[in-house]
Amino acid sequence: MSKRRANYQTSVKSLLPEEFLLDLGVFLQTCAYIEQTAAILIASLNVDDPESESFFAEYESYRKLSTKELLKTLRSVTDKAEQFGFADRLSEISNAIEINNEKRHLAVHGAFIATPNDFLRVDHLKNWGQGLEQNRTAITKQDVCIAIRDADFILTVLIGFIEAVQPRLYVDTSHRAFPIVTHPFSKRR
Repeated sequence: MSKRRANYQTSVKSLLPEEFLLDLGVFLQTCAYIEQTAAILIASLNVDDPESESFFAEYESYRKLSTKELLKTLRSVTDKAEQFGFADRLSEISNAIEINNEKRHLAVHGAFIATPNDFLRVDHLKNWGQGLEQNRTAITKQDVCIAIRDADFILTVLIGFIEAVQPRLYVDTSHRAFPIVTHPFSKRR
């Protein structure tokens, strides 16, 4: 994609700082990759041959799970990580994913509003199972940086786990899941 920023105006762009919108995108994409990478890890611990069709079918089935179910499944393979030496760390990173997921929900479902005091306010309804609770929270630049850093750490650790199971498995699976495609405007008519 072009390094040139899109030159258009939207209602949201007039309400929020451009840097925050970019950071929000980085955070949300990192969260998406965490989910994809967790699915690869689970499949790599459940299927012996990552070259097999059953591996890819397992991976795809985990990609379809809700985040809550994906996390539950990730925790269920902790004992299988023992042979690769990262069972304890997998348990810790599963807890970190759960905490990160609350930030992800806030980022996806919260309505952010800029304030004149160099911070943002986010309005968010939280469902506790017993009903909805309105939540208004102040968000600083530091909060955003910490959320991105924490999510990136989780992603990096998950990739390391996959590489401990089998070197290059993360890259190879990603290429299988996202095959090379032709740019939509390059098709000849």
